[in-house]
Amino acid sequence: MPNCWFIITNPNTGLEEQASSNNPAARQQFSAFKKNFSGMSLSLGGTYGLNDHISLKANVARGYSVTNITKLASNSLDPGSHIIYIGNMDSKPRLSY
Repeated sequence: MPNCWFIITNPNTGLEEQASSNNPAARQQFSAFKKNFSGMSLSLGGTYGLNDHISLKANVARGYSVTNITKLASNSLDPGSHIIYIGNMDSKPRLSY
């Protein structure tokens, strides 16, 4: 299958590594994908000085954060930290108000 990653478990380390698609023991890790994200972050605010010592401040904001590649496509053990990352290809951008 074109545009796919295949992996095999290394018997010496127990970790997964990239393998040829021709290897009968290899399994598909994940298919190629393309994600497009778009969004906007905005902050509006103002200050009103009541006197020399007191000011009133107001702020309204919207934040936007795109999901990173680790959260989308990971599917293995991180050898440095011994954490298993399982990605979610259906992750959506995060919005805050």
